[in-house]
Amino acid sequence: MPSSGFTGIQIPPGAHAPANTPAEVPHSTGVTSNTIQPTPQTISAIDPALFNIVSQGDIRLTPEDFARAQKYCKYAGSALQYEDVSTAVQNLQKALKLLTTGRE
Repeated sequence: MPSSGFTGIQIPPGAHAPANTPAEVPHSTGVTSNTIQPTPQTISAIDPALFNIVSQGDIRLTPEDFARAQKYCKYAGSALQYEDVSTAVQNLQKALKLLTTGRE
């Protein structure tokens, strides 16, 4: 089996290394390079109405409501993987509103 750039790690032909494992360790040339910094993002303001929402007693959520709330949370998680904070916040706000009011 061919060896990867790490001692003792064997990767079979045609296989890919896990995403968090570099295929090769770059050799230091002694020259420092510019590091890429994430660009700061402005976060949209949190909807103030969400602070005042109190679950109103007998809200009955359907299985579809739970599925939609889970979908919004999943979208928020995906947005965070791309450092898209405003989209993550928007989707979390949608999920909270749905779960606390029964409406979107």
